[in-house]
Amino acid sequence: MDLFYEIVGLLLLLLGVVGSFLPVLPGPLSGWFGLLVANQSSRVDFDTSFMIITFCIALGVFLLYYSLSMLGEQLVKVGTLVPWFGMWLSTLTLLPLAIALMWSTTHERRWLPQWGSK
Repeated sequence: MDLFYEIVGLLLLLLGVVGSFLPVLPGPLSGWFGLLVANQSSRVDFDTSFMIITFCIALGVFLLYYSLSMLGEQLVKVGTLVPWFGMWLSTLTLLPLAIALMWSTTHERRWLPQWGSK
């Protein structure tokens, strides 16, 4: 049964990665559910606080992305934005955050203290 949880978790994580590029799929939430399913395996053990924090981050990114997408669509409909900018509003808004997180990851900078440290 552990292998089943791990395979389904991996598939959901991969779906989350694909969803990061295809706006049809909810990438962050699919990836988080992959972590949740993989956590059911006896070989994978994530801390409860890790799961709660990552869920909040995934839900926040999901809601922010789709809210910005809907805002861009509405601003195009009323004529405030040109269509190409309204279409790319959510991506261009979240791009600096993505670049900052990639930079901090490649330079091994921590934004939060180590999990479980006192």
